[in-house]
Amino acid sequence: MPAYADKTRTALLAMAAQLVPLARALSADPSVLDAAREAEAAALDLELLIADRHSVSRAFAGHASGVSAAEDSLDRRVGALSRLVSALADFGVAEAEGLSLDLFPDGLEAVIRPTGRAQVPLYVQLAERLGVAATRPVAARLEPELSALREDLLSFCSTTQARESSRASVASVLVQAAAATETLRRALTRLDREVERAADGVRGELYQRWAASVRGVR
Repeated sequence: MPAYADKTRTALLAMAAQLVPLARALSADPSVLDAAREAEAAALDLELLIADRHSVSRAFAGHASGVSAAEDSLDRRVGALSRLVSALADFGVAEAEGLSLDLFPDGLEAVIRPTGRAQVPLYVQLAERLGVAATRPVAARLEPELSALREDLLSFCSTTQARESSRASVASVLVQAAAATETLRRALTRLDREVERAADGVRGELYQRWAASVRGVR
């Protein structure tokens, strides 16, 4: 009997590709054919999940690299804005101190210290405060940079949320692929038993020929 318990999903798929059509060719027994259909369906399900895993993994990798670079850039720009507004207040520019309090009521560190998804709500709040602060006359001196920063903050938040969604998708597909692998393993084991029965045991010529087709699969 071919060993199924210790095989990887790649090996199981390779075995299914050999064993299923050969079982059909060797026997017209209804039970063998039914087991062959089950194994074929299980292999197809696993192949589709593996393709999904590759797709969502690529999506996650793309989102992750974009988030990391954008976060560093935004932290620098937000820090520069905080220092600039404070400098304008120290210089005596009217309403600059009020603008600083509007934008950073809890200080700069409260906004830029968190990272990743923990920073999303803080950047959303900052973007909202930037929109409100745009009505202050002093803010007009900082345009169009303030508007650009607001748009980039919101874009960062959207990308980060997409990354988290991709992360969840990767985890879900991995769980499904693990379950599908076990389903294929059971289906091949059942097919093995049916071929053995139809071939009058493991010593029968038909069974030996069938099992030999995957002898080198690892």
